[in-house]
Amino acid sequence: MVLVVPGGQGLFSLVQEAFHHKFDNGNRLRLTNQIHDVFRDWKWLANNISSRPTRIAELAPTNPPHISGACDAALTGMGGFFLAPTQGKTKACVWRAPFPPHIQSKLVTYTNIPGTITNSDSELAGTLAHNDIICQSLDARENVVHTFSDNTPAVCWCRKLSTTATGPVAHLLRLQVIHQRHHQCLAMFDHIAGTNNLLADICSRAWHLTDDQLLTLFNSRYPQDAPW
Repeated sequence: MVLVVPGGQGLFSLVQEAFHHKFDNGNRLRLTNQIHDVFRDWKWLANNISSRPTRIAELAPTNPPHISGACDAALTGMGGFFLAPTQGKTKACVWRAPFPPHIQSKLVTYTNIPGTITNSDSELAGTLAHNDIICQSLDARENVVHTFSDNTPAVCWCRKLSTTATGPVAHLLRLQVIHQRHHQCLAMFDHIAGTNNLLADICSRAWHLTDDQLLTLFNSRYPQDAPW
Protein backbone atom coordinates (compact mmCIF):
# COMPACT_ATOMS: atom_id res chain seq x y z
CA MET A 1 0.00 0.00 0.00
CA VAL A 2 2.91 2.40 0.47
CA LEU A 3 3.14 2.68 -3.32
CA VAL A 4 -0.09 4.66 -3.35
CA VAL A 5 0.52 6.46 -0.05
CA PRO A 6 3.55 8.74 -0.41
CA GLY A 7 5.08 9.22 3.02
CA GLY A 8 4.12 5.78 4.31
CA GLN A 9 7.32 3.94 3.52
CA GLY A 10 9.32 5.71 6.23
CA LEU A 11 6.88 4.96 9.04
CA PHE A 12 7.75 1.32 9.72
CA SER A 13 11.01 1.59 11.67
CA LEU A 14 9.55 2.04 15.15
CA VAL A 15 6.76 -0.47 14.52
CA GLN A 16 9.27 -3.11 13.40
CA GLU A 17 11.38 -2.48 16.49
CA ALA A 18 8.33 -3.05 18.71
CA PHE A 19 8.15 -6.69 17.58
CA HIS A 20 11.46 -7.30 19.37
CA HIS A 21 9.78 -6.67 22.73
CA LYS A 22 6.74 -8.92 22.88
CA PHE A 23 5.27 -9.85 26.26
CA ASP A 24 2.33 -11.83 27.62
CA ASN A 25 3.64 -15.03 25.96
CA GLY A 26 4.34 -13.15 22.75
CA ASN A 27 0.71 -12.10 22.24
CA ARG A 28 1.09 -8.39 22.99
CA LEU A 29 3.34 -5.51 21.96
CA ARG A 30 4.27 -2.51 24.05
CA LEU A 31 3.12 0.62 22.28
CA THR A 32 5.28 3.57 23.29
CA ASN A 33 4.50 7.25 22.76
CA GLN A 34 6.76 7.15 19.70
CA ILE A 35 4.72 4.35 18.14
CA HIS A 36 1.49 6.23 18.88
CA ASP A 37 3.03 9.18 16.99
CA VAL A 38 3.55 6.87 14.02
CA PHE A 39 -0.07 5.72 14.19
CA ARG A 40 -1.16 9.35 14.18
CA ASP A 41 0.94 9.85 11.05
CA TRP A 42 -0.83 6.92 9.39
CA LYS A 43 -4.21 8.34 10.37
CA TRP A 44 -3.22 11.67 8.83
CA LEU A 45 -2.12 9.94 5.60
CA ALA A 46 -5.35 7.92 5.43
CA ASN A 47 -7.52 11.00 5.92
CA ASN A 48 -5.49 12.95 3.39
CA ILE A 49 -5.32 10.39 0.59
CA SER A 50 -8.52 11.50 -1.17
CA SER A 51 -7.44 15.15 -1.40
CA ARG A 52 -3.79 14.45 -2.22
CA PRO A 53 -3.46 12.31 -5.37
CA THR A 54 -0.35 10.22 -5.91
CA ARG A 55 1.62 11.32 -8.95
CA ILE A 56 3.16 8.77 -11.31
CA ALA A 57 6.47 10.63 -11.09
CA GLU A 58 6.55 9.92 -7.35
CA LEU A 59 6.49 6.15 -7.92
CA ALA A 60 9.15 5.68 -10.58
CA PRO A 61 11.49 7.96 -12.52
CA THR A 62 9.80 9.18 -15.71
CA ASN A 63 12.94 10.95 -16.93
CA PRO A 64 16.69 11.07 -16.17
CA PRO A 65 17.63 12.83 -12.91
CA HIS A 66 16.81 16.50 -13.27
CA ILE A 67 18.77 17.60 -10.21
CA SER A 68 22.04 15.94 -9.18
CA GLY A 69 24.48 16.61 -6.39
CA ALA A 70 26.34 15.22 -3.41
CA CYS A 71 26.53 15.86 0.31
CA ASP A 72 28.85 15.06 3.19
CA ALA A 73 29.09 15.48 6.96
CA ALA A 74 31.92 15.75 9.45
CA LEU A 75 32.31 16.53 13.14
CA THR A 76 32.01 20.26 12.55
CA GLY A 77 29.12 20.35 10.11
CA MET A 78 27.52 19.23 6.87
CA GLY A 79 27.41 20.56 3.33
CA GLY A 80 27.04 19.76 -0.32
CA PHE A 81 26.36 20.98 -3.82
CA PHE A 82 23.91 20.34 -6.63
CA LEU A 83 23.54 21.11 -10.33
CA ALA A 84 20.26 21.63 -12.19
CA PRO A 85 19.44 22.82 -15.73
CA THR A 86 17.40 26.03 -15.69
CA GLN A 87 16.57 28.19 -18.70
CA GLY A 88 19.33 26.75 -20.85
CA LYS A 89 22.01 27.08 -18.20
CA THR A 90 23.18 24.97 -15.29
CA LYS A 91 22.24 26.31 -11.90
CA ALA A 92 25.10 25.48 -9.54
CA CYS A 93 24.50 25.78 -5.80
CA VAL A 94 26.72 25.08 -2.83
CA TRP A 95 25.51 24.93 0.77
CA ARG A 96 26.81 24.19 4.26
CA ALA A 97 25.64 24.30 7.87
CA PRO A 98 27.72 23.91 11.04
CA PHE A 99 26.64 21.52 13.76
CA PRO A 100 25.97 23.42 17.00
CA PRO A 101 28.28 22.67 19.95
CA HIS A 102 25.71 20.54 21.81
CA ILE A 103 25.45 18.25 18.75
CA GLN A 104 29.21 18.08 18.25
CA SER A 105 29.63 17.09 21.89
CA LYS A 106 27.41 14.03 21.32
CA LEU A 107 29.14 12.73 18.19
CA VAL A 108 31.03 9.46 18.63
CA THR A 109 34.77 9.96 17.99
CA TYR A 110 38.02 8.31 19.09
CA THR A 111 38.11 10.81 21.95
CA ASN A 112 34.38 10.68 22.70
CA ILE A 113 33.46 6.99 22.82
CA PRO A 114 30.32 7.49 24.99
CA GLY A 115 28.74 9.76 22.35
CA THR A 116 25.18 9.04 21.26
CA ILE A 117 25.30 10.29 17.65
CA THR A 118 27.31 8.36 15.07
CA ASN A 119 28.94 9.71 11.95
CA SER A 120 26.37 7.80 9.88
CA ASP A 121 23.58 9.57 11.78
CA SER A 122 25.04 12.95 10.84
CA GLU A 123 25.54 11.80 7.23
CA LEU A 124 21.87 10.82 7.07
CA ALA A 125 20.92 14.24 8.45
CA GLY A 126 23.05 15.70 5.66
CA THR A 127 20.99 13.95 2.98
CA LEU A 128 17.79 15.39 4.44
CA ALA A 129 19.25 18.90 4.65
CA HIS A 130 20.59 18.53 1.11
CA ASN A 131 17.17 17.67 -0.31
CA ASP A 132 15.56 20.49 1.65
CA ILE A 133 18.03 23.04 0.26
CA ILE A 134 17.23 21.79 -3.25
CA CYS A 135 13.48 22.06 -2.74
CA GLN A 136 13.85 25.57 -1.31
CA SER A 137 15.95 26.66 -4.30
CA LEU A 138 14.06 24.99 -7.15
CA ASP A 139 10.65 23.65 -8.08
CA ALA A 140 11.33 19.94 -7.59
CA ARG A 141 7.76 18.73 -8.13
CA GLU A 142 7.60 15.55 -10.21
CA ASN A 143 11.36 15.69 -10.72
CA VAL A 144 14.05 13.18 -9.83
CA VAL A 145 16.45 14.45 -7.19
CA HIS A 146 19.62 12.35 -7.36
CA THR A 147 21.90 12.57 -4.32
CA PHE A 148 25.31 10.98 -3.81
CA SER A 149 26.88 10.25 -0.43
CA ASP A 150 30.13 8.55 0.54
CA ASN A 151 28.51 7.01 3.63
CA THR A 152 27.26 3.49 2.86
CA PRO A 153 24.84 3.17 5.84
CA ALA A 154 23.20 6.51 5.01
CA VAL A 155 22.69 5.47 1.38
CA CYS A 156 21.21 2.11 2.43
CA TRP A 157 18.85 3.77 4.91
CA CYS A 158 17.68 6.28 2.31
CA ARG A 159 17.00 3.50 -0.18
CA LYS A 160 15.15 1.26 2.28
CA LEU A 161 13.57 4.12 4.25
CA SER A 162 13.35 1.75 7.17
CA THR A 163 15.44 0.41 10.04
CA THR A 164 14.77 -1.63 13.15
CA ALA A 165 15.78 1.01 15.66
CA THR A 166 14.36 3.79 17.79
CA GLY A 167 17.27 6.24 17.57
CA PRO A 168 17.94 9.22 15.31
CA VAL A 169 17.83 7.15 12.11
CA ALA A 170 14.16 6.19 12.54
CA HIS A 171 13.12 9.81 13.07
CA LEU A 172 15.27 11.14 10.22
CA LEU A 173 13.76 8.60 7.80
CA ARG A 174 10.29 9.67 8.91
CA LEU A 175 11.19 13.27 8.13
CA GLN A 176 12.75 12.19 4.82
CA VAL A 177 9.54 10.67 3.47
CA ILE A 178 7.27 13.42 4.82
CA HIS A 179 9.57 15.93 3.13
CA GLN A 180 9.36 14.07 -0.20
CA ARG A 181 5.60 13.86 0.13
CA HIS A 182 5.30 17.59 0.76
CA HIS A 183 7.48 18.54 -2.21
CA GLN A 184 6.11 15.80 -4.50
CA CYS A 185 9.51 14.71 -5.79
CA LEU A 186 11.25 11.38 -6.22
CA ALA A 187 14.52 11.17 -4.29
CA MET A 188 17.17 8.69 -5.43
CA PHE A 189 20.40 7.93 -3.59
CA ASP A 190 23.69 6.39 -4.68
CA HIS A 191 27.10 5.83 -3.15
CA ILE A 192 30.19 7.74 -4.21
CA ALA A 193 33.72 6.99 -3.07
CA GLY A 194 35.05 9.42 -0.50
CA THR A 195 38.00 10.27 -2.75
CA ASN A 196 35.54 11.40 -5.43
CA ASN A 197 33.35 13.41 -3.08
CA LEU A 198 35.81 16.29 -2.81
CA LEU A 199 33.39 19.18 -3.41
CA ALA A 200 30.94 18.08 -0.71
CA ASP A 201 33.85 17.30 1.61
CA ILE A 202 35.12 20.88 1.26
CA CYS A 203 31.65 22.20 2.13
CA SER A 204 31.47 20.18 5.34
CA ARG A 205 35.00 20.93 6.55
CA ALA A 206 36.34 24.25 5.23
CA TRP A 207 35.07 26.39 8.08
CA HIS A 208 38.22 28.51 7.98
CA LEU A 209 36.75 30.07 4.81
CA THR A 210 34.03 32.71 4.86
CA ASP A 211 30.99 32.19 2.63
CA ASP A 212 32.41 34.61 0.05
CA GLN A 213 35.76 32.84 0.11
CA LEU A 214 34.06 29.47 -0.36
CA LEU A 215 32.18 30.77 -3.41
CA THR A 216 35.38 32.23 -4.81
CA LEU A 217 37.08 28.86 -4.37
CA PHE A 218 34.31 27.02 -6.21
CA ASN A 219 34.12 29.58 -9.02
CA SER A 220 37.86 29.38 -9.61
CA ARG A 221 38.34 25.61 -9.28
CA TYR A 222 34.99 24.32 -10.54
CA PRO A 223 33.54 26.94 -12.94
CA GLN A 224 30.03 26.40 -14.28
CA ASP A 225 27.77 28.10 -16.87
CA ALA A 226 26.81 30.67 -14.25
CA PRO A 227 28.61 31.58 -11.00
CA TRP A 228 28.04 29.39 -7.97
